[in-house]
This record gives sequence, structure tokens and C-alpha cells, in this order.
Amino acid sequence: MPENQNIWTSILKYLRSRFLAGILIVVPVGASILVLIWLFQSIDNILQPVVSGIFGQEIVGLGVAFTILLVLIVGIILSNYLGHRVVKTFENLAYRLPIFGQIQKGVKQVLESVSGLKKASFREVVILEFPKPGLKAMGFITNRVVNKEDGQEYNLVFIPNVPNPTSGYLELVPDEKLMRTDIPVEVAIKMLISSGIVAPESFVAKKAPEETAFL
Repeated sequence: MPENQNIWTSILKYLRSRFLAGILIVVPVGASILVLIWLFQSIDNILQPVVSGIFGQEIVGLGVAFTILLVLIVGIILSNYLGHRVVKTFENLAYRLPIFGQIQKGVKQVLESVSGLKKASFREVVILEFPKPGLKAMGFITNRVVNKEDGQEYNLVFIPNVPNPTSGYLELVPDEKLMRTDIPVEVAIKMLISSGIVAPESFVAKKAPEETAFL
């Protein structure tokens, strides 16, 4: 009986994590698609009667074309200083709304995190003691440096914050203080953005031999 309970608990835990992971993707994408569809239909309803009156027939895809053009123009305008000021003002107003503000802020953090992390140069996922002995943290090796004074080599390890992994800590760690893992960088990034909801079932972590060199 206890074995059956453990099996069902594992199944429910697996389904819950995958469901929440799906929500993280579906909600922002679905919201964007709904807004674009509404925009396309609104523009189409406004322009098609005018076009029909002039040319005697409707033009297929007119709403889509003007929607793309409108999004492009808005992107160009909001790329300058005045545009940033306008966006910031509207964001501050949106954040004050009880429910919509929290959703808007969460979606923005996820998008910024993904964009920022994709630009980063993460070479390997490692585990190290942080922020104090006995506690473990996941980090990314970004580079390697050498102390000219004694020849000691250090890994530059970036330890991101959660749930906004675009900021964090940069530690200089020798090889013997690191545990190498088999976790792909892309999987580790998903773990951070989802606050651990999306995570591998298991992974391998072991200390590298002292003679192993980092390439």
C-alpha cells in the first residue's frame, strides 16, 4: 500500500510540475496572440468598409498588413528616449492595478530574464557551496582567470538570483571547490526562470580531478 501511494504521489508531482511549466509558456504567448487577433480584427473592421467604397471590393489580408505596420511603427517610436518615458509611465500605472499589475510585472520579468540570459556566455553548469558552508547553489562558469602572483587558476562563476536571474553574484572559485554537472545550460536556465518548477528528474554532479584543466 505505501508503494502505491508513493507511485501516485510521484505521478501527481510530475503532472503538477509539467502543468505549471506549461502555464509559464502558454499565458504570455496566449495573451500576445489574443491581443494581436483583436488588433487585426479591429483594424480590418475599420479599413475594409473604406477600401470597399473606393475600390469596390475588400482586400484580403489588409488588417494583417496594417497590424504589422502598426507594431513596427510603435516599436520604432518607443525605441527612443521619449518612447521609454511613455512606456515607463504606462507600466507604473498598470502595476498599480490589483491583479493585472502582478501579471504584467511577472510576464515582463520572464521575458527580460530569457532575453538577458540568452545573451550571456555560460559554458558549464556547476554546483558550489553558497552562500555559506552546508548550503548548495547552482552557478554558471563564464570564464577562467589566473592569479599571476601564485599561478592559482580560478573559475568565474555567475550565481543568478531567482526569479530574476539577470542579476546575481560573481565568484572566483578554484576547481576543487566546484562540482561539475551534466545539466545542459538551457535546462538550468529554465529551472531558474520557473523557480525550480521545471527541473530534471535527476542529474549527475561530481568533483573534477585536480589535474583536469578547463578548456
